[in-house]
Amino acid sequence: MEIDLIALALLLLALALAGVGVAGRTERLPRNRWIGLRTAAVRADEESWRIGHHAASGALIVAAGPPLLLAAALVAAPPEALEDWLLVFAVVGVVTGGLIALASRQAQNALSAPDDEPQEPR
Repeated sequence: MEIDLIALALLLLALALAGVGVAGRTERLPRNRWIGLRTAAVRADEESWRIGHHAASGALIVAAGPPLLLAAALVAAPPEALEDWLLVFAVVGVVTGGLIALASRQAQNALSAPDDEPQEPR
């Protein structure tokens, strides 16, 4: 029972990350207070929200992978194996957190990129 609840929570996390990533990629994630990247630069205006989430979408979709794989492994594991999975939980947490941080960095980089190509000197 405990494993099923943990696997369900991991599945929901994976779906949320993938959903935000896909919505960002397709530019269908409406600006809101609850879902999406929480940096000041991304939340500055509609255009920043759109550009930032589009830039971060790939990393957010990839970030869904580790919790999804762990959820599948937990469902397949025997119930008494939960204690043996503690290190795996830690690794998945660190990897997923790192991918979310990468997504935030990609959004920030996209927003700080110059709008125009540098012009050649005359």
